[in-house]
Amino acid sequence: MPEMSYWQALSLLLAVALSALLSYQILHSRRPPTAVIAWLVFVVFVPYLGAALWVLIGARKLRRERNQRLRFSPQVGAVADVRGLGRMVARIGGTPVVGGNRVRLATTGGAAHADLLALIASAESELHVLVYDIASDRAGRAVLEAFRAAAARGVRVRVLVDDIGSWFLRSAEVRRLREAGGEIMRFKPFANALIQRIANLRNHRKLVVADRRRAWAGGRNIANPYLDDANAWMDLSFVVEGPLALAYDDVFRADWAFASGSAVGGSKAVTVGDATLTPAIANVDAQLLASGPDLRDDVWHAALLKACYNAEQRLWLVSPYFVPDEALVCALIAAVRSGVDLRIYVPERSDNKLVDLVAASYLRDLARKGIKVYRYGSGMLHAKAVLVDHNLAIIGSANLDPRSFFLNYEVTALFFNVEVAEQLAAYLQFLEARCSSKGFRAIGVLGETVAAAARILGPML
Repeated sequence: MPEMSYWQALSLLLAVALSALLSYQILHSRRPPTAVIAWLVFVVFVPYLGAALWVLIGARKLRRERNQRLRFSPQVGAVADVRGLGRMVARIGGTPVVGGNRVRLATTGGAAHADLLALIASAESELHVLVYDIASDRAGRAVLEAFRAAAARGVRVRVLVDDIGSWFLRSAEVRRLREAGGEIMRFKPFANALIQRIANLRNHRKLVVADRRRAWAGGRNIANPYLDDANAWMDLSFVVEGPLALAYDDVFRADWAFASGSAVGGSKAVTVGDATLTPAIANVDAQLLASGPDLRDDVWHAALLKACYNAEQRLWLVSPYFVPDEALVCALIAAVRSGVDLRIYVPERSDNKLVDLVAASYLRDLARKGIKVYRYGSGMLHAKAVLVDHNLAIIGSANLDPRSFFLNYEVTALFFNVEVAEQLAAYLQFLEARCSSKGFRAIGVLGETVAAAARILGPML
């Protein structure tokens, strides 16, 4: 047996030391057990690559300064005697359930684009924008021009984009907005975030708020695939007027303070008067849940599990990326075995092949348990929503995957209203008519082995 050279022995010694150090950090990182196991396997068997990835994407939680933390403004019209999910969300950091909201869903890109432009045009004093991705394509430029026009007429325009999500936003567009009087910042610039080991914690929220009274939100970014009917992406957004819009603005202000180091000043909480959003569903009880790595608990994950266990008649979920953890799998199986009509809507093919491979493995197993799986094959399905029974619609920016559960900054609205729930049900049935519900084809021993191996990476995706 040949002897190891000095450099080989040194490399082995460093690898062992590195694995031990990283294993210690991983075991103390407050991750779900499956994620801990995945990281441990990775750093033990490929320590140098594992170390590089741990530095790049290993951060799990972070702290904000006291003046940067999210604090929701006092809400009027709180609904009395709230139980179940609503009470839990309020206790884990969401708003109370408040009435007096008017809501209009947008199920097509053209309608969402029109909603957004109308909201921007309605702004009189402030326009706050927090979006993961603003592109320099046709739809993105049209919205940026609307931001510039608002700033030029004296509206205080503040735009916050995620640095990685809006990586390709042209500097010329940024300069033109600033020249018009608008402010624009990037959330966690990549170079700085890399040094701080928080490059993996991205702001995935999508919201635009006018005068703290009206908000445009949901799952859409500001780019052609989301706002142009000529594109084949299916998504979901809404406009809300009332107390919920004030809560959305609070989310923006906390994130702006974190990104800039200084709080947004010069504005007071508004008193919501007569709603003007038409046509819309009126008198909607709703609440807002903001989740992210700056919170000790994984509140979106907790709320979703509670919703699954609360379901009695139906539980329909739609997400572009479906990578559940063990707790969610157990909740879904418990629901379907309780007689709940459980349906999952996903794209036939998303824009991430590795995620598709892992998702198919989970979905194949869940379909065997009696859960109906619908795969949308007419393009990308990017909507993120959960329908519970006949009176709860959950719509927001959060996917059903580890990034949204445990890493990303997300924001989710819960609508406790039969009409909103029925509109969401109609949208999902529209998708269903264009989906394939055929069983998954057999993939053989090799395919099953590859899929099982890919599931190990699920918690890291």
